[in-house]
Amino acid sequence: MEKYRDGQKELHCVFVDLEKAYDRVPREELWYCMRKSGVAEKYVRVVQDMYERSRTVVRCAVGQTEEFKVGVGLHQGSALSPFLFAIVMDQLSEEVRQESPWTMMFADDIVICSESREQVEENLERWRFALERRGMKVSRSKTEYMCVNEREGSGTIRLQGEEVKKVQEFKYLGSTVQSNGECGKEVKKRVQAETVSLRKRQESELEVAELKMLRFSLGVTRLDRIRNEYIRGTAHVGRLGDKVREARLRWFGHVQRRESDYIGQCACGQCTCHPPGDSRVHGKNCECDDRQCEDVNKDICGGHGFCSCGRCICSDGWFGKHCQFPRSCNMTDEQSKNLCETAHGGMCSGKGSCHCGRCICSPQEWYISGDFCECDDRECDQHDGLICTGNGMCNCGTCECWDGWTGNACEIWVGEEY
Repeated sequence: MEKYRDGQKELHCVFVDLEKAYDRVPREELWYCMRKSGVAEKYVRVVQDMYERSRTVVRCAVGQTEEFKVGVGLHQGSALSPFLFAIVMDQLSEEVRQESPWTMMFADDIVICSESREQVEENLERWRFALERRGMKVSRSKTEYMCVNEREGSGTIRLQGEEVKKVQEFKYLGSTVQSNGECGKEVKKRVQAETVSLRKRQESELEVAELKMLRFSLGVTRLDRIRNEYIRGTAHVGRLGDKVREARLRWFGHVQRRESDYIGQCACGQCTCHPPGDSRVHGKNCECDDRQCEDVNKDICGGHGFCSCGRCICSDGWFGKHCQFPRSCNMTDEQSKNLCETAHGGMCSGKGSCHCGRCICSPQEWYISGDFCECDDRECDQHDGLICTGNGMCNCGTCECWDGWTGNACEIWVGEEY
């Protein structure tokens, strides 16, 4: 990227996201890819036996379902699954994969790069076809496009007629990539990570690098046989490990001094949920918030179901996030579809299905909402890694805070002290 920035040339990158990558792998494709990769038949049969004999149950607040068999996807949490997924992706992408750096892959994290927008759009379509014809699915909402050193009017790209979201930065494999080719955001992120716990080996490596820089600054080398303590004393610099521990203790002090009603409080291994006395917030770790089940009239699940840990379980004949939609319909399919089309001609923004003139957003993608599934809760402000800090509800990109909370991310308590 730095070379393209220095040469004032554009570099177009697409960060491809696969929908439920591990859960979508067809079993027949898995056996085929293993054999094609040269895996011995006896090992293929062992893996087949593991998957044939497995059974699954769903556990929730109201109980546990009967055992059932799952015929697609890889086992979650299995040490073997990442290896099997790598075999599948290696075979599925064999026809479209290019040499690095034009194609980079790590598990389901795929980056496609090209010098022209048209070429990267064509490559994306080839990848989509290669993956989706074999049972995988490219996410239209999470796949993102970035242009490095963009010139005026560069435009964006499309995937099957849908515009791919254009971004100025992207986090790939833990590192922040910027469209201007610089690394300022990544450096800032690492500086802000000063309270990360370090192992002794990592701390030692940091101090070795620090001493190399100090010696260079003072114009001496290890051949001069000057002790580290003298180097530090001359430069008036303490040990880096001590500085990191000091920062951790400073943060610990902030945590200890915070208000007792901040989100939740742990005492003797028992969580006290906020606000105290509100039975709608419950769970061992205060993870269930039944306020999410309330509709605009403050009715639980619209009166057509019950709430289970913040999710509505609808009665027969009703469905929807708040059980607000009846399953019966008195209009034709054509009339229904016309009402579900957005201004851009898309059906429910490509993120849901149409029923009786209403868009029903995909229940698997819980963060999608809106009359046309156009709202994404991930666009709401976050604090401490939580959308709306867990103290409010995201409404189409804006946090609506619960009583007593305010701020863009509902992170400020303004209510009475308990």
